[in-house]
Amino acid sequence: MSMPYGERRRLRKAERALCAADPRLVAMFSVFADLTTGESLPQREQFPPRRAFPVLAVCAIAAVAAALARLTVRAARAVARALQRAYAACHVLISRKRGSRPPRGAISRQQSPWG
Repeated sequence: MSMPYGERRRLRKAERALCAADPRLVAMFSVFADLTTGESLPQREQFPPRRAFPVLAVCAIAAVAAALARLTVRAARAVARALQRAYAACHVLISRKRGSRPPRGAISRQQSPWG
């Protein structure tokens, strides 16, 4: 059974700390390891393999949803800006016919795409 890297690293760190703290414990552990070499673990001590698929699937779905939300917000902003520009341009054309002033923020004559 393989363990994730982080768990192996923590176990090695704990092993080094125990070896440094009690050399007699190291000798006893090496004798125990020699005696139990080749034996399999009892059934109750064996864990089923961990499946990372559900976690990865949820993360992938969340990432896709976030990307779609970001695109949707950007598209909505772009549409809103385009509608504002179109309204301002139409208002400029209408106000020219009536002879009234265009609203604040409207496209000026130099900026107007219709010249």
